[in-house]
This record gives sequence, C-alpha cells and structure tokens, in this order.
Amino acid sequence: MQLCAINGSPRGAKSNTGVMLDRFIRGFESIPGNHAKRFDLIRAGSAEHIMSCIRDSEETILGFPLYFLSMPGDVMRFIEALPERIGTGKRLMTLVQSGFPETAQFEPLLRYLETLPGRIGFSPGGSIAKGFGSSVETLPPRFVEADLAKLEALGESAGRGEAFDAAVVESLAQPVRLDMKWLALFKVMRILGLLDSFTRRQLRTNRIPKRSSRAQPLRRYRES
Repeated sequence: MQLCAINGSPRGAKSNTGVMLDRFIRGFESIPGNHAKRFDLIRAGSAEHIMSCIRDSEETILGFPLYFLSMPGDVMRFIEALPERIGTGKRLMTLVQSGFPETAQFEPLLRYLETLPGRIGFSPGGSIAKGFGSSVETLPPRFVEADLAKLEALGESAGRGEAFDAAVVESLAQPVRLDMKWLALFKVMRILGLLDSFTRRQLRTNRIPKRSSRAQPLRRYRES
C-alpha cells in the first residue's frame, strides 16, 4: 500500500507538522509492503507531483498548522485546485496542529474537514487534532515522545487499512479546553521562561536585538 503524505506547513520539511508526519509515516511503513511519499507543499512545482502521487496512492494524509483559526492559504489553494473525483476509491486523512494548547479552537475547521473527503471523491479516514504542537521544537524530546509515539501508532493503523483508534485521537486532542490545572502549569512555565523560549531562540537566530523585540510603537498614543 502507498501513502501520499502532504506537509502544508509554510515552514517546510523542518516544521512541527513535518516532524509529526514523519512519525505517522514511520508507523505506516512498519507494515510490510507499505511505503510512503512525502511532499512539502511550499516547494515550488510540488503541486503537480502531489497530484500524481494522490492518483497512485491508496491513502493520503494532509497535514498543516492552524494559523488564526484557519488553514494556511497555500493549503486552501491546493484543496480548491483538486479535481472533483481525484480520490475515488481512496482514503483521505488529515492532521492539524497548532501552537496553542486547547483544541476547542480547531472545531470550526474540523467540521469543514469532515465534509472534504466526500467533495473530492475520497472515503473519510479521520482527522487528528494536536494542540501545543510547538512543543516538538521547544521541549526536550522526552517530553514529546509519548505524543509522537501515538502518531506512529495511528500511522500503523492506517497502514493496515484500519480506522484510527478513537481513544488515541482523543488523547492527542487534550486539552480541549483549559482548566485550572493547565492554567497553573502555564503560570509555572511562564515563570521558568519556557513559554517564550522558542521566540527568544528565533530572535537570536535572526540577530534581532532585545530592545527591538520589545518595541512599543503605539505607546506614545496610549499615553497622550
């Protein structure tokens, strides 16, 4: 069986979405005879190769980050360009992740994704929602390995042609909404400086001085 894995992140191969898709693929390819082809949608000219891969594959998974409560523009353009019956006899799965932890913010998009397979001829394979996706990049591996292992298990299920384990999908989607326990955890993380560690690292990588990163261009208007 062949899997066509599409990474819709604007950050490409090294994105959090890419890391998650790689673990899903590992599980899929653990089944003898299975193999996967992975594409980064952001790469120039990739759309034509992806279309060909979809036609040649029994299963497709589309992964992307959630930005401002919606999918990236490149992903929407790609979906709108898909031929109407391209998925006939095939199965479509989706993986959506975002930096904020609570997956309640995914709900409008997940309802849209439920209708997507049927509109382009696919059988629905299920959607995976993962909050706090930035933890893949910001936390030590031992803190994220459990969730990555769950993605690998879902990939293995897909490799057998089985439905996703609902309990595993539900586990990855936690927390749906933040309770007092999570708020207390984030307070500790803020005190320890863990919440903005990725932002600080990006500022250093791009050589942006701290003074610039704390600029308040509208301050004089608020004080007037």
